[in-house]
Amino acid sequence: MKKLVLLFCLFFIVLLLGSQQIYAQGKYGLIGKVFTKVEADQLFGGVAKSYNFSKSDVKFALKHSSNYVLFYVKNGNVHVINGQAAKNKKYSTVAGITADFDVAYAFSKKVVEDFVNNSKSKVFSFEIRGASGNAFGKVVSVAASASGVATVSDGENVLEMSLVCPPICLYD
Repeated sequence: MKKLVLLFCLFFIVLLLGSQQIYAQGKYGLIGKVFTKVEADQLFGGVAKSYNFSKSDVKFALKHSSNYVLFYVKNGNVHVINGQAAKNKKYSTVAGITADFDVAYAFSKKVVEDFVNNSKSKVFSFEIRGASGNAFGKVVSVAASASGVATVSDGENVLEMSLVCPPICLYD
């Protein structure tokens, strides 16, 4: 009986470890998690600064991405790019704007797709939470506010747990 229980436990552990690989995406697995607005407020603090952008910008980046989607703010505008564009530090957006970035926030394509597909909103917000609103008076890029947490929101749900690029940049 002990051998049977031990065998069952071993089988369960192998099954559990194997299932993690099935859902992994890219080198770092799945990056990002969706929280409710209430959970995000409790975990990351209130919104100190918010920048709106279109859902279509995210869909454009998803269409051209293999594994990762990156978000960043420059000159008050949110940009959504794929991993290859991040590697080149140059890209074209839906609006045809070409620019570069200092710091971006990377999420797995699958996580962002699920977030977009489950959202009824046509407008998203790139938010900085838990930071002093005064920290953005002279800031061109949100990366300068190390005390804040970057999130993407649709008004009801919040996408967080990104990887910051640099130091960890995820290229498709």
